[in-house]
Amino acid sequence: MATARLRWRMPDGRAGELPLLGAETTIGRATECGFVVDSALVSRVHCRIVRGDDGWAVEDAGSSNGTFVNGYQIRTRRPLAAGDRIRLGLAPVVLEAELVVDPEPVAEERLAADPARTAPLQQALAEAQEREAAARRAAARAAAEAEQAHAEAAETRELLAGARDAIARLEGALAAARDELAAADAAARQELGALRDALEARRHDLRKLEAERDRFGAALAGERARVAELEAVVAQLRDVLDEDQRRIAALEAVIAAGR
Repeated sequence: MATARLRWRMPDGRAGELPLLGAETTIGRATECGFVVDSALVSRVHCRIVRGDDGWAVEDAGSSNGTFVNGYQIRTRRPLAAGDRIRLGLAPVVLEAELVVDPEPVAEERLAADPARTAPLQQALAEAQEREAAARRAAARAAAEAEQAHAEAAETRELLAGARDAIARLEGALAAARDELAAADAAARQELGALRDALEARRHDLRKLEAERDRFGAALAGERARVAELEAVVAQLRDVLDEDQRRIAALEAVIAAGR
C-alpha cells in the first residue's frame, strides 16, 4: 500500500509534514497524541486518522470546535483522498493539513518498464489530476462560500439581536405610554364624573328656582286679580259718589228755588 503524510500549517506560520505511520494517528492537545497541537481551541483528542484496506479516513473524536474536510464539518468517519484538506476549528482556524499520498515505488517501476502501458496511464493520471485540481478548486470555492455564509449568518444574528433589543425598548416605551394613557384616562373620567355631579346639582337648584318662580308667579297672578277686583269696586263707588253728588246738586237747586 502507498504511504501518506500530512502537510500541515498553523496560523502563526509554522509548517511541516507528519508521516502517517501505523493503523491510527491521533491529533489533539494531549501529549500522548501522535500529533500534538498546543492550543486551548483544540480538544485533548480532537480527531483520528485511521488506515484501512481502502486507504485513509478521518473521524472527529467528539471535539468542541469541530473537524472539517474541504470546508465541511464531518460527523462520521470520512474517507480521505490525496489533496483533501483537514482543518481543526472554524473561526479561528487552529490547524490546516493536506493529505499527501506517495505512490508505491514498485508500481512506478512497473509502469516505467512498460512504455505501452505508461502512456495511457499517464494520460489517465493527468486527467485524474486535472479533475482532482478542479475538485480542489470547487472545494476551495465551496469552503470560501461556506465561510462567507458563516460570516453573513453571524452578521445577521448580530443585526437580529440589535433588532430584538430595539423591539424590546419600543415595547417598554409602548407599555409606559399605555400606563400614562390609562392614568390620564382615569383622571379624565374622574374629572368628568365630578363635572357631571356639579351639573346635576346645578340642574336641581335650577328646578327649585323654577318651582319658586312658578309659585311666586301664581301668587302674583292672584294678587293682580284681587287688585283688579278692588279697582272695579272703586270704580263702582266712584260712580255712586258721582250720582250722589248730582242728587245733592239737584236738591240744592230745588232748595234754592223754593226760597
